[in-house]
Order: sequence, then structure tokens, then C-alpha cells
Amino acid sequence: MRILHTSDWHLGQNFYGYDRSEEHHDFLVQIRDIVAQELPDAMVVSGDIFHNYTPSIEAQRLYTDSLIEIHNAAPKMEIFVTAGNHDSASRLEVNNELWRLANVHIVGSLRHNEEGKIDFSQHLFKVGDKGYVVALPYIFNQQYPTDPEGVDNRRYFFEQLNVFMEKNNVDGLPTVLMAHMAVRGSELKGQKIKGLTDIVGGIDFMPTEYFGKAFDYVALGHIHHPQTIHGTTKRVRYSGSPIAVSFDEDYEHSVTMVDVEHGVEPVINYNDFTIRNIRPLLTIPKEAQRTPLALDTLRKETPTEGKYYIRFNPQERHIFPASMVEDVVQALDNINPEAKYATYVPNITKSNTGNVQKVEFTPEQLSTMEPIDVAREFFSQIEEDFCDYEDLFKQVLERIDKEDAQ
Repeated sequence: MRILHTSDWHLGQNFYGYDRSEEHHDFLVQIRDIVAQELPDAMVVSGDIFHNYTPSIEAQRLYTDSLIEIHNAAPKMEIFVTAGNHDSASRLEVNNELWRLANVHIVGSLRHNEEGKIDFSQHLFKVGDKGYVVALPYIFNQQYPTDPEGVDNRRYFFEQLNVFMEKNNVDGLPTVLMAHMAVRGSELKGQKIKGLTDIVGGIDFMPTEYFGKAFDYVALGHIHHPQTIHGTTKRVRYSGSPIAVSFDEDYEHSVTMVDVEHGVEPVINYNDFTIRNIRPLLTIPKEAQRTPLALDTLRKETPTEGKYYIRFNPQERHIFPASMVEDVVQALDNINPEAKYATYVPNITKSNTGNVQKVEFTPEQLSTMEPIDVAREFFSQIEEDFCDYEDLFKQVLERIDKEDAQ
């Protein structure tokens, strides 16, 4: 069974005030073209379809139109979509019956039987005579059934799922599990997820051995860096996001094509399915530099043609010049008007502050001092020349006085 594995589309992301729909449309066209060329038996999209619970109408229309185009590129291909932690389960599932007409199966939440127990049969789908896909959405910790032994609810859940699969896969067909979660041994690499901050991970990273032996390939979403988890005979993999979701995700993005046989190590190909971003994300300079030098580097290293998002990377000791953003925008306009200024890295060094004594004033002293005197005293304590900032400080005080007068 041939599977196209992708995840973490994050449609509708507002990127520092910029609309990314053009980029998203382009990578979806690339996926459509891959489908048309390779004709996989199934495509699995393992969560985080949208960037937030309430995507815009434009983002929803892009999702709908693109799925139909992908279906038309390979009408016999089955498509499986599951909800991630960024998605609204009910919003994804609202048109389930209609979607089945296009061979699209959507699972937004765990499904239960009349007794209130998880009904695995509603998560199991047969792909013609090729194999099986088990589609799991993002599962919150409180949604896992209670382990009777009181050890680990997640372990118990997957033990029961393995028993179910062993009973149902009597014909020995290839089996694929799609899920949206973090597993041990995965690397975040530039991605920040609440509660997930290190490489190997702690309690929020599930051990891969919990998946059991019933599945020939585990198609994961949630982590944006494409990677196969070591020590799992190449059967547990993140496809990663098709394009970078943040500036720190500065690595190659792709989708994964995998050939799955039952009981055999899957054959994974992602090198041939790199996804290009029509508006790459650049950090200039790569290593932080003092603002004047960083501006010079920006002028030298910004491409003169093409669309880009630019993150400026200056460094100052205590405060950035008030004109910094204006200078960056002006520089980009002169070099490449299509390059968009997005943000800057707040690199503020605290040099010469290691042995600084706390600046303390009595109420009586403060009552006789002007604000600029307090600032001047502070800068003298940290051994910094206040002259570089005095004009800016005076401008702020004048603005405050004008606002108070109004």
C-alpha cells in the first residue's frame, strides 16, 4: 500500500500581520501534483489542518477547494484527515457525509459506543484491498480511558487498540496508524510547543513502544521537523509541515511517500518530495550584530529579487534606536520592495551589569528629582553612557507632557 503522509498545514496563519494564503495555496498545488504523478492508494493528513479553532472563510474555502482538486487528481485515492490540537473537531466534521462522496474521511474526535467506551471500529478504515488506516485525532490526556492497573492511560489505550487490530486484520494486510502527538526520541528543532521544550522529552512525550506491533507504519503530526524516530525500524515518522511556520524552522520541508507491506520495514521516500516555499523566511544577519553593522549586512545580504519575509537580527546593550524599524523598512524598499519586514530578534545584552548595585532612592529624594535625573543615575550605575539615549528620553518625556496637557 502506497501512502502520502503529510500534516501541520496551519492554513489561515496570520504571520506578523501578513496573509499567507498565497503560500498555502502553492504548497497545496504541489501536493496535488505529487498525487497526480504518484497515484498513492491513500493520503493521510495527521492534524493541524488550520492554524486556529476559528479559521477565516478564506482559509476554509482554500481547504475545501484544495481537497477537491487533490481528489480529482487521483479519484480512486482515499483521503484521511484528523484534527490536531489547533483544530476544531466539530468544524472539521460538520460535512462528513458530503466529504465521503470525494473519498475523504474526517475524524475530529474520539468516537464512542452506546456504553460510552471508545469504539475503535469507527476509527478503522479499509483502503480497498490494499490495507487499513486507523485514524486518531489529537487526544487530550483526560480523554484516554483509565488504566485498570493505574499505570499509564496512554499505554492501556494502545494495548486495547493493538488487540482490536490483531482481531480485525485477519487477512494480514498492511496497517497504518495516523496520530497527532509527541513521542520520545523526536526533535523539535526550532518549534515551540507548550509543555514540549526538550529533545528527548519527559512525561508529555509518549514512548514509541506503546504503539505495539500491530502497525506497519505510524504517520505522525504535531512536530514540524520531518524525521524518522530512531530505534523504531523506520516505522514511526513525522512528515513535518509542508512549509515553515516560524523563522526558526529553517530546514528543508517536505511530504513523505511511503510503501507499506505487512510485517516488513516500510520504504520511506521524502527526498524526492521537497516542498518549496514561494516566500522563504530569512533571518539577517544570521548571527546578531550591533544595529549599525546589522543594517549594513541587511543591505548586502537581502536578495534583490523575489518574495521573502525578513526577520532582522540586531543586538544592543540596553535599548534599540527609535528609528530602527523605519531604517529596516526603508532599506528593504530600496533593495527589494517584495521583501516584507516581519519582525526583529530582541537581542539585548546585559554587559557590565554583573556587579551592579541596586539603584535606591528614598521617597524624599525622588520628590526632588526629575525623571531624567533618575535615568541618568541608573545609567551611571550600569556604567553606560547616557548621552546615546538622552535625546530619545527627552522625546518620550515631551510626548507624555503633551498627552497630559490634552
